[in-house]
Amino acid sequence: SGDSTARIWTISDGLFKSGGKNSPLNVLVLKHVKGRTNEKSKDVTTLDWNMALFVQAEWKLTHVIVPYVILAYLVVILDCCLKCLFNCSCSGEGTLLATGSYDGQARIWTTTGDLRTTLSKHKGPIFSLKWNKKGDYLLTGSCDKTAIVWDVKAEEWKQQFEFHSGPTLDVDWRNNVSFATSSTDHMIYVCRIGETRPIKTFAGHQGEVNCVKWDPTGSLLASCSDDITAKKVLMQIWCMKQDKYVHDLREHSKEIYAIRWSPTGPGTNNPNQQLVLASASFDSTVKLWDVEQGKLLYSLNGHRDPVYSVAFSPNGEYLASGSLDKSMHVWSLKEGKIVKTYTGNGGIFEVCWNKEGDKIAACFANNTLCVLDFR
Repeated sequence: SGDSTARIWTISDGLFKSGGKNSPLNVLVLKHVKGRTNEKSKDVTTLDWNMALFVQAEWKLTHVIVPYVILAYLVVILDCCLKCLFNCSCSGEGTLLATGSYDGQARIWTTTGDLRTTLSKHKGPIFSLKWNKKGDYLLTGSCDKTAIVWDVKAEEWKQQFEFHSGPTLDVDWRNNVSFATSSTDHMIYVCRIGETRPIKTFAGHQGEVNCVKWDPTGSLLASCSDDITAKKVLMQIWCMKQDKYVHDLREHSKEIYAIRWSPTGPGTNNPNQQLVLASASFDSTVKLWDVEQGKLLYSLNGHRDPVYSVAFSPNGEYLASGSLDKSMHVWSLKEGKIVKTYTGNGGIFEVCWNKEGDKIAACFANNTLCVLDFR
């Protein structure tokens, strides 16, 4: 959050009637700066748990608690921070929480809220941060144009990768030792620990590459950027076996804010379901893609304003989307139709499922997090 804190909430089980009193909540406030500060350099910009998660969400908020009437039940409403909350992750069985900050430092916290380690080497704000699946390395990307792999046990940096000519905007692990980075320099690099040069370079975007995401098996890499050709925003699919993109996807008419792979297909808990890619855009649509064929499956047209977030349910059967139109839709992927709609008093900047798939968290543009029951 912009108030120099991250917060860990313990959500009790069970349902709470809308309009009723919420149950007492245990919250741990992770203070990144002692005392009060208004310095932007103290903003907490990103965070991630250290074990396999079903969802990771980037949340942006503003302030106030409002008792929403959302369908029949509301699990709980959380009034979190004083300014903008930039990022939040839903924990599976995480034991350590890593946070990145505008001051260029990464910090590692225990589940009891104790600061375990402060990692300092970047010379600019940290924009992205990810644990590898094994949980022994932490990867950070920074405005200083570099990415750093940290050895968490040794509490020191293992290798710094200095390939980009502009700020590193996103990072994503392919496996436990290799990862992709993207930048304002239009480039994507695939790097491996121990190598002094990229093991793969992907060049094709004509604008800054905002986001990179590996599919569940690490075979395909999706990327999106701000470049627009023939009034269509570009999204590309890459494969390690070739230098040129596999698919060039041009259907959105405005910026793509988020891309997510489904937890389906080979190598997942849902191997008999088709692997699909979802993209959320400022053109008010969500699009689902058949990545093998490079074809559009559905264009989900239920929102009226920009869509900031999409999240697949753990079983891969549903997709939640959040928009500035104050609504969160839950879509059936089998039918391509809305099955539930939740409405609040502000725009939604992020949605996130728990690992059981029976609760959805949503952040509204009033500094409020709502945890909603999907049963």
